[in-house]
Amino acid sequence: MMLITGALALIAVFIFLMALLFLFFCLNLLFSKPGKAVFVREYKPSGSRFSVACYSFNGKEVPCIFPMESAMKSRLYIPYKRCFVMYSKLLRRVYDIWAILTCILGLAFSGFATACIIKIVFL
Repeated sequence: MMLITGALALIAVFIFLMALLFLFFCLNLLFSKPGKAVFVREYKPSGSRFSVACYSFNGKEVPCIFPMESAMKSRLYIPYKRCFVMYSKLLRRVYDIWAILTCILGLAFSGFATACIIKIVFL
């Protein structure tokens, strides 16, 4: 019984940390500068398994904060198409629409999971 309780406690800690991470990204998103950018290319950072979208924003090539969506990549990332982004001065990265949705949905789901865990623990 102690092993099960310990495993559940560890999962609860990870869910809470995930909620804090998404909270940080959402707060950073609130203080980011909106603008238009052009999708230029995708690149794979060294040591990473995932590709990252690069956008031309204010004359500079800036990577996206999160990796590219792998499903329907050719339909979601059209070369040289203008799109809405939010530029983070703090992280020197952009949030494209898919990163914005990831932040908002991630905060909502991890916040809900954290609230459920708190309710279970304290009731």
